[in-house]
Amino acid sequence: MEVIKPKRLQKGDKVAVVSPSYAEAKTMPNRLQQSFVFLKSLGLEPILMPHALEQDKDLPYLSASPKDRAADINQAFADSSIKAIFCTVGGENCNGLLPFLDYELIKKNPKIFIGFSDVTVLLLAIFQKTGLVTFHGPNLLFTWGSVRNPSVYSVDSLTTMIFGGKNLTFKPASYYSDISFEYTDEVLEEFSLNQKGKNWKFVKKGKAEGKLLGGGMESIQHLRQTDFWPNFKDSILFLEECDETVALLHQWLTNLRLSGVFNQIQGLIIGKIADKDKVWDDQPQGLGWDQGMFEKMLLAATQGYSFPILTEVDLGHTRPMLTLPIGIQARINLNGTIELLERSTV
Repeated sequence: MEVIKPKRLQKGDKVAVVSPSYAEAKTMPNRLQQSFVFLKSLGLEPILMPHALEQDKDLPYLSASPKDRAADINQAFADSSIKAIFCTVGGENCNGLLPFLDYELIKKNPKIFIGFSDVTVLLLAIFQKTGLVTFHGPNLLFTWGSVRNPSVYSVDSLTTMIFGGKNLTFKPASYYSDISFEYTDEVLEEFSLNQKGKNWKFVKKGKAEGKLLGGGMESIQHLRQTDFWPNFKDSILFLEECDETVALLHQWLTNLRLSGVFNQIQGLIIGKIADKDKVWDDQPQGLGWDQGMFEKMLLAATQGYSFPILTEVDLGHTRPMLTLPIGIQARINLNGTIELLERSTV
């Protein structure tokens, strides 16, 4: 597959705002407005796509029909004045868009596409079908829209990716919170990053090189047995999740193992599992959350494989969060850092 890198952004560029799954853009006007304030602070001009504020009358958790949500993305790629596409929020139905996206159009008009959580489905499907580098990074409403003074760590990671695209080495955040996002329209002054950062932890130490692929652990499952399933050969797989038990994470990792993914990858990166406090502690042993048991589970799920496993990385539903380019060559270093080996944009 030929990897296609999008053009880096410039001050004054127009960027599309789409709602590919849930309808929170309609129900969270304050956060939507604050996310626009953030984009404008970067020198970008947000353009709300036609169906981004819709709410399906029969299925009110969805922003619009699959065809209409896909039409917004297709239109954004087709419009030469738009240079990037930002997602408002994830949800549970991005896979409904896959039959309606115009992959030839996307391939001929490469541009930055960014989001995470359920948007994982679109990031991986677009890369698999077109070779376009996509970006696993903050959605608008629950990062940039929910706080007036966002973390410098998150901002620097995003802007380095979309404006600079240079090679860099990712390191742990100095302070973090593994409490995820509240479904309210409240805009905070700043996030409470109440835990001191530590070096990212090897569960299985080693060095690895490969193209970055990954996203939400549950969301990746939606692509199994479809034409959109990524080619994981010689990749570094990164995974993140929130509010799930060790047992369920074990099940999803076993699915990846049974799908042959572990036969292909060179390394595994696991983000901080957010909202551990929401996992019931009165469940039978193995179903609640225990960090030591989680690490033992990772070793059990990958038994027989020698690739390194780096955990507690600042990606996904944690605060702050990295922006990672899908399809770009990277390295897991022996000192527990992640290094990009090439630029992510041109």
